[in-house]
Amino acid sequence: MKLLLSLACCLILAWGCSGTGSDTDVMANDVVADQAGPGGCPVPLGSVTFALTNDSPTTRYIKGEWPLDLSQADGMLEPFDHEPVCTGICHVCEPVNCGSCPTAATAILPGETVELEWGGRMYGWPLTSCEGDYGQAECALESCAPAGSYLVEFCQSTQVSEYFDDMGNCGQAGIMSQLEDPACFGILFDFEGDGIIQLSLVAGGP
Repeated sequence: MKLLLSLACCLILAWGCSGTGSDTDVMANDVVADQAGPGGCPVPLGSVTFALTNDSPTTRYIKGEWPLDLSQADGMLEPFDHEPVCTGICHVCEPVNCGSCPTAATAILPGETVELEWGGRMYGWPLTSCEGDYGQAECALESCAPAGSYLVEFCQSTQVSEYFDDMGNCGQAGIMSQLEDPACFGILFDFEGDGIIQLSLVAGGP
């Protein structure tokens, strides 16, 4: 669901507002990350907090508990998961109980800020497999995110609709919600270690 074409102009503008300024700079960390290896990512380069602020007079909704899509933006965009949901991690190699899908959108009241933390680990695809104490399992490789340019994308809306999902898309059937006529944004930021990225639900960047 990446918005590569429709966000081309937005990315150029967002680079200027999100790559500079004390509020959006990601400060360097003295920790040197182990960028790869069979043991996953023992020491991430840093942790990033995304602060989503509803700077409008009306309640806004975001999808589920994690509304962000992340990509490496050096060269071609390379999307990745911030953490696996229904898939195991290869160096752990244990079965995962997916459970049910999120059943509701998250409401953010006027003036409210929701903080979401990314721990600096990447889980890429295509998926692979591992052999552990429980036998062979599908898994995602974990690696430390290197310093560089990244893209964060999110959508928000003033309305949501509900529907019943019994098509096997989730661990359990139940009521799902989706955003109606969402407004979506893509913001570039520099990752060099621990930092805070300010995001506006109305304007995208600060």
